[in-house]
Amino acid sequence: MKSLNKTASKTFAKLIAGLTPDKPHRKIENGSWMPLSVEIIDNLPNGTKIVMLCHYGEQNGDLMADPEMNFLVNQNVIGTFVCPIYYHNDYVGKEMRSVISDNREYNTYRINYALQADQTSFANTWLKNIKDQGFLEKLQPSLAIG
Repeated sequence: MKSLNKTASKTFAKLIAGLTPDKPHRKIENGSWMPLSVEIIDNLPNGTKIVMLCHYGEQNGDLMADPEMNFLVNQNVIGTFVCPIYYHNDYVGKEMRSVISDNREYNTYRINYALQADQTSFANTWLKNIKDQGFLEKLQPSLAIG
């Protein structure tokens, strides 16, 4: 499976820094850009987390994902491995899962490697845009340094 590049991984790490089981989500407002939601949406038995990043817009009173992506996040002694596994965009009517859990207890998955690589490429670009658009500066000052 493909993981985020170094630059995207650093941005991602800053976005999730400080999230805990007691505070598993944050919403980052940034001027005229759509707010960015960051949330730990699942904790898997092996310590891996699933984290969601999403820009939400509004259309006819409904919240619309533009986009939403889910990431497997595994932190170990070697480092942090961040791997995109899901993409969803309401405005274009797309929902794509590249990694599907067959059995959570035994940690088995089906992987569409080509789709997962495409999602990784998109996520690298999206996270660069998130950084370039100033979302990191809207975090608490201690989280945005570096």
